[in-house]
Amino acid sequence: MIVLDRVGLVRSEPAGREKRYHVDEAQLARAVAQLNSVGATWDARLRRIKSLAAWWTTDTSGDGEWTIVLFAHAGWREPVEFMNHCSTKWAIFLMSLKSLVETGTGAPHPHDVQISNWH
Repeated sequence: MIVLDRVGLVRSEPAGREKRYHVDEAQLARAVAQLNSVGATWDARLRRIKSLAAWWTTDTSGDGEWTIVLFAHAGWREPVEFMNHCSTKWAIFLMSLKSLVETGTGAPHPHDVQISNWH
């Protein structure tokens, strides 16, 4: 939350010993517009790559409606189960953020999906 507060997507207010965070709707709208712009740029690039790939493969399936995010865990000495947990939790966070942007309702912790003992 500290990072989101620093960039202005949320604002915090003290509530006793706690801090309560509220989404800054205007900043979120600007962030969504920026992400849409970046997404449109990458969609165009991927369509171009797909059209170029057609000369050496017949497998150009897909309708261009999906974005796939692959997470890398750089610097880990060995793969451990927690790496899978981290990737899955990031995916859940991104799906919650997508839902928040599209419908106005996300599912932040503690209402997100529990996937392991680490939550």
